[in-house]
Amino acid sequence: MYYVAGVPFAAFADPIHTALTRYSERSDGRVTFDRDAATQLRETPEKPNTARSTAVMRYLGEPVGSFVVIAFAPGDGTGDESAYKLSDLRTGDYPAHTKNVPRSKKAVHTEAHLTIAAATAGRADATPVLFAGSQQLLGLEGNTITRIGTLGQNPADFHHALGGRISADPTTTLTVGYRASGERFADPHAVYNHPGLSAVQVCGFIALAPDAVQHLGLFTDLGAREPR
Repeated sequence: MYYVAGVPFAAFADPIHTALTRYSERSDGRVTFDRDAATQLRETPEKPNTARSTAVMRYLGEPVGSFVVIAFAPGDGTGDESAYKLSDLRTGDYPAHTKNVPRSKKAVHTEAHLTIAAATAGRADATPVLFAGSQQLLGLEGNTITRIGTLGQNPADFHHALGGRISADPTTTLTVGYRASGERFADPHAVYNHPGLSAVQVCGFIALAPDAVQHLGLFTDLGAREPR
């Protein structure tokens, strides 16, 4: 059996399947996922996060690329040194680790983060909370790594959801894209699961390349919003 920060991969299989069903329903069936493939988390020791799966996604019945599910242990991120070297940056309030280094998103027109489920770290008997999720979006202010937004719930609501005191809803947050004014936001960036939350977070990512802009409607259908 495989674990992410003490929580079995298998604990997330049903939540992933259920969450993707709900997202598809939210889009009135216009967005669909290979849900069985999405539940098959695999360890990714070569990545800055613990595990992932990849599944085919369709919009209006047409394949539009891969849907990636990522399991984040506390302190996991999505950064690397493909665009910036850690040694050239100030890390501010964050650990000096490459997983926090923002990446260029020039190959992506628009990308979104979907909350799926989260569980308290270190609990082998944990029951993941559906749609609980709160991650930091890190960018650069000059040459200093800084938080430029929050993905999913705010930390207080996330904490209450994990404790069973409030329910969580499907939440789609853009991680990079364009505002109505044409201004591009959150490029470069990295996604970070702050260890202070003490949670394993499983979430999905949808990314459309510049040559796939005819499918941008899928983000509207999923209720995507800008990070707060």
